[in-house]
Amino acid sequence: MVLSGYNRKTLSKATGLSRNTISTIISGQQNPSYRAMNLLFETLRLSPEEATEIFFNRNLRNMQDEEAG
Repeated sequence: MVLSGYNRKTLSKATGLSRNTISTIISGQQNPSYRAMNLLFETLRLSPEEATEIFFNRNLRNMQDEEAG
């Protein structure tokens, strides 16, 4: 998300998803719906491999922290 130039607020605006929805997906509190996955996939211009790694990783929050550190 950050690498694509988005933060939660701008990603929310670009996708039409609420900031709360984006936050709960990132934190792992909620699995994204098919619609949310497609919106994020298209907006972030993910490759199929990146999308699989992101959307089917139960530990997305830790993965995000590792990339930042």
